[in-house]
Amino acid sequence: MSRDPAPTPRRRVDLRRLPRWQQYALALAVTAAVVVAAWLVGGDEPVPAWVSELLVPALGWLVLAIVAGALAVRLLGRWRRRDR
Repeated sequence: MSRDPAPTPRRRVDLRRLPRWQQYALALAVTAAVVVAAWLVGGDEPVPAWVSELLVPALGWLVLAIVAGALAVRLLGRWRRRDR
């Protein structure tokens, strides 16, 4: 009787230990892959009206607010460090 070899132990990967820029790059790559897959599967089907009229503008404002907030935090951090 032959026995199956012992299973190899699973390798654990902690993505939070990656540098911040690699985390962002990985998140953007995964998002791009999902968007491309949805685009290819969806084909020429029209987008629902609530997506184009409500969701897209809301997400645009949300991204704009996040960028403005991050910029403000960065500038305030530099300003506070300079005053010390």
